Amino acid sequence: MGRLSGEVPDGAAGAVGSVAGGFAHRQAGAV
Repeated sequence: MGRLSGEVPDGAAGAVGSVAGGFAHRQAGAV
């Protein structure tokens, strides 16, 4: 997903993106 420059560390951004991506993938597969 998009990255908030200067707002959150790369680690936090990567974790959030990973969780969001996994959730979206699961929802897409379930539908």
